[in-house]
Amino acid sequence: MHTTTLRIAAYCFIAVLPTISCAPSARSSDRQTPRSELDTKFPADSTPLNLEAVAARALAVSPRVQATKFRVIAAASRADAAARPPDPTLAIALGLPIDGLGGTGISASIMASLGWLLARDAIVDAAEQEREIAARELLAACAETAADARRLARVVVANSRAAVAAEQILAAHTQLLLIERTRVEVGDSPRLAVNQAEGDAIAAQSVLDGITADVQQARMSLASVLDTPILPEFELLADESVATPTIASLEVLLAEVAVQRATAALASIDTPLGTNAQVGAGYMRDLEDRQAIEGSIGFSLPIFRRGYEVAAAQAELAALEQSLIQARRTSALTNDQALLVRTTAAERVKLARRAEISAGKVLAAKLQSHLLGESTGIELASARVVAASACLETELRTIDLAEAVARIESRVIQTPTVRAEGGS
Repeated sequence: MHTTTLRIAAYCFIAVLPTISCAPSARSSDRQTPRSELDTKFPADSTPLNLEAVAARALAVSPRVQATKFRVIAAASRADAAARPPDPTLAIALGLPIDGLGGTGISASIMASLGWLLARDAIVDAAEQEREIAARELLAACAETAADARRLARVVVANSRAAVAAEQILAAHTQLLLIERTRVEVGDSPRLAVNQAEGDAIAAQSVLDGITADVQQARMSLASVLDTPILPEFELLADESVATPTIASLEVLLAEVAVQRATAALASIDTPLGTNAQVGAGYMRDLEDRQAIEGSIGFSLPIFRRGYEVAAAQAELAALEQSLIQARRTSALTNDQALLVRTTAAERVKLARRAEISAGKVLAAKLQSHLLGESTGIELASARVVAASACLETELRTIDLAEAVARIESRVIQTPTVRAEGGS
């Protein structure tokens, strides 16, 4: 009896981003003890929490990742089985004579399939491809889980900053409203100016409410991904992704596996002896103690169906080969589009930050001139609205960039390392 020991190393190497320092707040009392051996603790409050720590936590507690690991083990076992001959069939017969003559008393025979031997290379190649795709699925699950965790972390931070900017916009509009009301009371401004200021303040409040809800939803989503009831506070001091997707995506590998399966199916059909050929050997001993050893071979005759089955298998293989070409083309196009979206989003963030800096300089100048009595309160409040709006625009563009980066990171799947060792 043979036992097989499998050692599978499918490493979830995700494209590593530069370390991004964060500063979580002191809320350790809100955290719970890890619930499983796969759980990982967040760093202590004094330790900066970065994107890689968030990704590692998400990977450790992801049921999808754990389920895919077991599929890798199952695929490795099937690959090892495919490299070995099918189990033979043992037949034992006991004969009782009814005519009083010697006859056959007992016989035993063992039969083994020849179909596997004739198509062995194609079958083993297909099984190995199955093993590789299982490992690649694990890597894809890791990549997508880590990318989603990083994306949510970026979105949480950007939404939090956007909420601060929205609060500043609301405060500035509220200040403008008070100024206009005062001007109306003294007769320096028409009532219409108050109505317009009220509308701007209401719109600013609506924007703030929407962003606040976005913050809460993003924090809830990230807490769910990290499997923690309380999400630690953290800050991303810098964020730059250099991940680059490859054409060898999971979709392409699935198409390659389909071609390998079809090749193995065709090889098992298109043989002189057919798919159900068997060879065997047997032993007989009759009641008179005469003994004999026999050999046998059985196979199907390609008279009715086999030609059509071979033609169908060949057509199916050709169709899958074309599907593989299309999958590679689609994967390359998707990667190019993702890179373009990321580049565009990054440029928009840079432009928004430049506009934010310019608006900040204008606000500083207005503040200085207001202290010197050279500008009115309306001008100062308006400058504050512009500066806060520029800050809000930067954070909204940052969220777009986070989505674009996550789209690329989820497609960065490195070549897996899968190793199996057998023993007896």
